[in-house]
Amino acid sequence: MNIYYSYTSDWPKPAVDRAVTQLPPLRREKAERYRRFEGRRESTAAVLLTLHALEASVTCSDEPMWREEPLSELIGQKDWPRLAAALDWSPAPEGKPFPNGLVLSRGRETLRRHLSLSHTAGAVAAAVSEGPVGVDIQKENPLHPGFFEGILRRFAPQERDWLSSLPPEKQDPSFYAYWAMKESIMKLCGRGLALSLSACALLPTGSPGQYRSELEGRPLLAYVRHLPGRETGPGYVLAAAEYKTR
Repeated sequence: MNIYYSYTSDWPKPAVDRAVTQLPPLRREKAERYRRFEGRRESTAAVLLTLHALEASVTCSDEPMWREEPLSELIGQKDWPRLAAALDWSPAPEGKPFPNGLVLSRGRETLRRHLSLSHTAGAVAAAVSEGPVGVDIQKENPLHPGFFEGILRRFAPQERDWLSSLPPEKQDPSFYAYWAMKESIMKLCGRGLALSLSACALLPTGSPGQYRSELEGRPLLAYVRHLPGRETGPGYVLAAAEYKTR
């Protein structure tokens, strides 16, 4: 599984507005539904990162490969509008794009790749794998009082017990890590928010940033990393999930 991420805060509005007009119809409509400029920026940047991830993932790593891609390099791909238009962006009924993966031709070789994308304020992420995959990125804004306890009640009992036992200064970052992993699993299985937060309990495997779980009889692994923010702003948490096949 290859996991890519980019920061977007340096992309100026005129360039974003120009890029939006070059998006395929479905993605352009999605970007234009955002009232705030930041939403249009992140939605458009996610398309650019998705295209880069597909082009760069001729080989997918057995272990998660994490890589930051500067947005300036993605924007510099002059052929991206044509490449974006060649893909079918139609989502499944639950909203997951590319639900059956994509078949790519690389010379004489045909490759099937599965893809997931995510965006939040100031950052975007994409994951590519040979099998189903889910990815999520979250900005670690300070949590409102009571929010932690309210959401925690919807987690599995084992998760509630562990998160509640943490000292206060570790609860917010740990909560965001679990939230991002839960979101990545929702995308992995294609059920989105219809999947209960308690449907699968995430337990540490002993390897840093790696958790195991099971969903409807299928074992899975989730991975998480904390990323630095821009300047003095909040950091980010990036998570990805895949079914365990070996």
